[in-house]
Amino acid sequence: MCVPARGSSNVRLHQGVQRKRAQSRRDFFYGTGETDETTLDALGDQAIGLVTAYHYSAAHDSELNRSFVAKLKELHPGSHANMASVGAYDGVDLIYKMIKVAGTDGQKAVEAAKGLEWESPRGPVKIDPVSRHVIQNVYIRQVERAADGTLINKEIATIPNVPDLGFNP
Repeated sequence: MCVPARGSSNVRLHQGVQRKRAQSRRDFFYGTGETDETTLDALGDQAIGLVTAYHYSAAHDSELNRSFVAKLKELHPGSHANMASVGAYDGVDLIYKMIKVAGTDGQKAVEAAKGLEWESPRGPVKIDPVSRHVIQNVYIRQVERAADGTLINKEIATIPNVPDLGFNP
């Protein structure tokens, strides 16, 4: 089952899925961002066991991600690291790299970005030199309770180097 939903409709959808899971005793491959870190608290225990595929988890096991999450919490208490915040981090990091190479020359900056690779809080990232879209890992994640009692999207598998699957040159 894969149904995109956000906000209160997301919570109601998860409640229905939880009831169905209890009846069928089966796990679901649910979707992508439906268990985004900003909605996990609202979803509560009904989200435990849901499996999603997404290109970021705040629980990603890397020193850079732990640093990123800690700094975000320090600067913005009560916030949650998620794809939006890591995407902003990567975007600013890319702009910094482009300016470092090209200064104010816009065309040179675009050329500098093509094929650029770096380590992000989400893992390895690369700009495809042809499409100029990001190539990144997609993580299979399962919601569980961490040792501190919070709900997390634990990465259980990785699909490496996924390009923009909609790009057709």
